Amino acid sequence: MGLGGKLIDLEFSYAVVNQVNIDEDDGSVTSIVAYFPERSEVNQVYPISKHDFIVPLISEAILCVQRRSTGWYYLDTLNNNTNLIANSKFRNQNVVDEDGNKLLGTNFTNNGLPRIKPYEGDYLIQGRFGNTIRLGSKQDGVDNVWSLDGEDGNPVIIIRNGETDVEDMDTDDSFLYLTSDQSLPIDTITYPEYERTDQYIGAQVVIGADRLVFYSKEENIVISSAKDVGIKTNNWNVDFTTFVDLMLDTISALESVSTQLATQAQATSVLTVTSAPSGGPSTPPVNASQFVTVNTQTNQIKSQITQIKTSLENMKNWYLYKIHL
Repeated sequence: MGLGGKLIDLEFSYAVVNQVNIDEDDGSVTSIVAYFPERSEVNQVYPISKHDFIVPLISEAILCVQRRSTGWYYLDTLNNNTNLIANSKFRNQNVVDEDGNKLLGTNFTNNGLPRIKPYEGDYLIQGRFGNTIRLGSKQDGVDNVWSLDGEDGNPVIIIRNGETDVEDMDTDDSFLYLTSDQSLPIDTITYPEYERTDQYIGAQVVIGADRLVFYSKEENIVISSAKDVGIKTNNWNVDFTTFVDLMLDTISALESVSTQLATQAQATSVLTVTSAPSGGPSTPPVNASQFVTVNTQTNQIKSQITQIKTSLENMKNWYLYKIHL
């Protein structure tokens, strides 16, 4: 009976997709027109679940199930035993247009990408276009980037857009790695006090693409670190704590200079000098008012510098206060 069969009151069969009907308003698959070779009949077929289903292509074979003649529902596409993931065109059964051209769909592009390589125990989710999710683990003796170190069996989750049969951070368009105790061979922050991604053995999340954008629609973007935050560009390699400490030191130096200038200006403004000719009465300098102005302005600058210094110190003290609660 081939793929057809019965289990209690369920009947299974395979069919070849002739047409896919998608609702233009909500994008849902309303029905699929499929030919059942073992029955020599065409039927309407519907997704068995509205929450988790694959939109099949024309000429693909699908596994269908029927219960008590209530209608046919498809469970999944059938593997055609090729290494390609883009389509599972079944055997030599093709749907063609009026000119004899083989059809897979109206807008579908067959990119000829390979299936992702499985490792023992993996749970793989693969799209047709190089988008994959791997729920895997570190395995001894396996040649992949997440099995270089760590304990065997420790989990890893990889989400990526790429065109190879194994994830590759150098060639994949974008990726997200969630590790448990594995290092990853990618050079990120090289600030001396940080362990690089390819040296750090532990739980880490690595995100990569040609460009990253973190977009908050209404609330803040919060970056919180138990130790420190590093920022690396082509020209700079910055440790956040060191950078802010240098700012605080600079502000403190400016505060000290402004204090000395204000003190000197105040002293000069009340200084008395001997008038010419020698032995004449002592009088303030003729530009004493200018020194008074310098003193006033310098004190204003000092006040502003002190406020900035206090704000920076409060940021640091607030953090130290919070971690000791």
